[in-house]
Amino acid sequence: SSEGYASTLQELPMPSAKRGSTISTSPKLDSAIVLFDDKRYDLAKPLFENNFQSDSLNSIASYYLGHIYYINKEYFKAATKFESLINHKSYSYYAKYHLVLCYNLQKDKTKAKKLKEQFEK
Repeated sequence: SSEGYASTLQELPMPSAKRGSTISTSPKLDSAIVLFDDKRYDLAKPLFENNFQSDSLNSIASYYLGHIYYINKEYFKAATKFESLINHKSYSYYAKYHLVLCYNLQKDKTKAKKLKEQFEK
């Protein structure tokens, strides 16, 4: 199925252990990332859904939430999170990449094609 194929194309964030550093100054966000790395998405999701006190923390949370929604086949919610990161300096490329996948899975070929063309420039 196209859904199964698309799930193999997902590029998950690098586990924090491999990054070798703490991600943020928020213990709640760090806990959520550890849970995500352990593939305990159901426990990580409510932690990421908090409203953090800074834009940078909210961007990190949005990025991970987009991945959780994608894994849960909630492609509209995933697309919304990735759309919010399309101009972010760190996440833009991955956000656009995953948006193409989301749009294809939502059968929105027009949006997928338009975004894919931006990639190829």
